[in-house]
Amino acid sequence: KYYVLLAKAQAGTGDTARALVNLNRALVRDSSSLPAFRELSAIYTARGLYEAAIPMVQVGVRKQPKDGFWWQQLGQYFLNRNLSDTAIACFTRAVELLPQQPEGHAGLGEAWYKKRQYSVALPHLLKAQELGLPLTEKRRWVLASCLEWTGQKDAARPHYVFLTRKYPQNPRYSVALQRLIRPVERRVQVPGEPRRGVRHLQHGL
Repeated sequence: KYYVLLAKAQAGTGDTARALVNLNRALVRDSSSLPAFRELSAIYTARGLYEAAIPMVQVGVRKQPKDGFWWQQLGQYFLNRNLSDTAIACFTRAVELLPQQPEGHAGLGEAWYKKRQYSVALPHLLKAQELGLPLTEKRRWVLASCLEWTGQKDAARPHYVFLTRKYPQNPRYSVALQRLIRPVERRVQVPGEPRRGVRHLQHGL
């Protein structure tokens, strides 16, 4: 317990290297420590090391099925593997168990976003922000995209501006911003002039 508490404090300050050392020490003393599995899986998931996290998450889901944390972690694993429907089921369970935790709502939002169901994704993303989840680069992009594709371009614009200024090396942010501010060109049809497709057809004859 001492090593787990120490590791949790270290992870909270961003010192994950020392946290991992102490969590491994905890597992030397108790190889099936759920508190150690919990902290390790959180660190691995945050680093994108989902394959390293999943064995611990599976143990957690089996032994503590009413703890929403494990379902949330399981959802992240399936989301990373692009199994959106399975991820949605896991995140839904996490939200049922921990409705005031923003991570489950964020996971649901991202999963629906991957399915291009932007109007379904957006309420979950906004709920995660309401509950205090920080906007990372990826979360801001997903939120801005959902706002844009649900017709809320004025709300999307500040997010694209932020992303373009903070991450100028990523061209997709500036492209998205230009898409919002560039006026839509409308081609005026001249009376008697055949439509473009018809003209091509006539030339082909």
